[in-house]
Amino acid sequence: MTDVRNGTADRAVLPDGPHGPDARPGRERSRRGSWSPGFFTLAVLAILIVLLAAGTAYGLALRQRPVYGAEAQILYGITQGASARADRELATQEVIMLGAANLQPVADEQGLSVSALQDAVTVEVIGDSDVLRLQVADPDPSAALRTAELIAEGYVGSVTASSSSELADARAVFENRIEQLSEQLAAVEGRLEELDAQRPADAGSAQTPEERRLDLQSRALQQRLGDLQDQLTSVELEQAKTADVRILAAPELLGEPLAPKPLQAAAAGALVGIAIATAMIVLLTRGRRPESAWDR
Repeated sequence: MTDVRNGTADRAVLPDGPHGPDARPGRERSRRGSWSPGFFTLAVLAILIVLLAAGTAYGLALRQRPVYGAEAQILYGITQGASARADRELATQEVIMLGAANLQPVADEQGLSVSALQDAVTVEVIGDSDVLRLQVADPDPSAALRTAELIAEGYVGSVTASSSSELADARAVFENRIEQLSEQLAAVEGRLEELDAQRPADAGSAQTPEERRLDLQSRALQQRLGDLQDQLTSVELEQAKTADVRILAAPELLGEPLAPKPLQAAAAGALVGIAIATAMIVLLTRGRRPESAWDR
């Protein structure tokens, strides 16, 4: 707007506000009053946080009490003919070795509870083999070694005795039943021979009712004896195929303690530090926006 009366063209006066004379000084004051970290500052802070977290984890790991490990290897040989159930059989043996029945005697001797002993023991199958790896962890290396010995020896002894006893009992049952039926068959056939000897010469080949009854009984006994013989043969084959359970590698201490692992702890600490640093950067840069042309 111009003032014609004064003969001068006055510039229009902009009102105060976001586009007035005080707009830039106010914005300058706002920018000077709030601190906004740059890229270099954020990078340095992030590195320091990661190094601090990793160093703390490393130091705490070094202060932990060492835990030693003892390891034994046990062969549970699955014979040919049982390979179809080999995986299930080996998984069952892992459960048996860690079961209370196997660990209770060891826990009593070592003065531990079964649950505490189970926490210190691990069992796994080595690759695709028939070998079970037993590992015991304990702060006392001699205790770890002794515990591994007791568990391995107790397991092998119990599995071998159980398998042999069950098959021996089954074989005894079949053999006893076969003996009883054989005696009955001998008595029936003996009676048939007596009746045949008493038959008159002119009686022909026709059987008497008693002979027919004894003949049917004899055939039934022979059939039952054949079935029992087959079952006995199966038991004998199972005895021959019994898994070869034995200690393949005697328990020995591992070369290095199971814990602590300072380098692994430092790596884990570094990951935590990275997460913290990332969250810090997000929080510090969340309110920032690029400068507009007006701000320059």
